Amino acid sequence: MEDTIETDEVTYQEKLRFSQRIKNLSQEDLGRVVEMIKSLCPDAFREMEKDRAQIIVDNLDCDSFQRINE
Repeated sequence: MEDTIETDEVTYQEKLRFSQRIKNLSQEDLGRVVEMIKSLCPDAFREMEKDRAQIIVDNLDCDSFQRINE
């Protein structure tokens, strides 16, 4: 993911763009993002059911958000 963040806060627009881009990732790329989130900011990931999970974008801190978007 390629957006860079130059402030200490993640804007609503950046979160929205991230959420939209996540939906278009391949299974392999999504798996990498999930592993990064689980490692960097576990509070931003919630397993729901067998093959379902939720990424809670609001729980990603700015540093983690930036690293995932690189």
